[in-house]
Amino acid sequence: MMRYILLVPLFVLLSCGSSRKKEEFTKYYEDGRAKPTVAVIPVVDSTDFSHPWSLSEEFTDLVITKISQKKTLFISEDDMASYEIPYAQDLFGQDLTWLKNSFHPRDFVVLIEFLRHHNQLIPKKNTPDQELSSNLDLTVRVRIIDLRKDQPEVILQEKLSDSFFISRNTLPTNYDIVTWGTSDYNTTPLADAHSQLAQELVERINEYILLAKSR
Repeated sequence: MMRYILLVPLFVLLSCGSSRKKEEFTKYYEDGRAKPTVAVIPVVDSTDFSHPWSLSEEFTDLVITKISQKKTLFISEDDMASYEIPYAQDLFGQDLTWLKNSFHPRDFVVLIEFLRHHNQLIPKKNTPDQELSSNLDLTVRVRIIDLRKDQPEVILQEKLSDSFFISRNTLPTNYDIVTWGTSDYNTTPLADAHSQLAQELVERINEYILLAKSR
């Protein structure tokens, strides 16, 4: 899947930035039914991401923010308190018992690994690198575990890949200065690509958890 990241009017950027605000989690739907309780383990970064901030922290925050905006799942404040991974177990291994022991009484746990984060320049004869367009290739894998039964059950395990075209006409960004957490970062091609990938991922998470909950 190819996406395009180009310069857009300022009012569009401002409206996109405001949409990233994290909503408050509520435990119940308006009709009184309890929402599925979900733990999102901090994202494992297995990429060669070299910018001066944590891709794990950024993408974990994006996923949690977008889950909160959908208002269909519940994540407790305790599960958002730390970005440190306190477990030595293989998150994508065969042993699921530790998840049951660690996250009971939550209904589901979400595991995410960022596998690829690579900006590939598009060759053009007699053109300096700084004047080339590029494709930002991203791949994550996700695993959702249903903890409601005696034996934890994998209800989704898949990889999501996307490629984002960054035009050579887009103003270059110095990510040593415009870092995650600064106001200018939200309008960059990198932030936009991360946000779109996180949105795709959250749609899958939401879809599979609600389907499992309905059964």
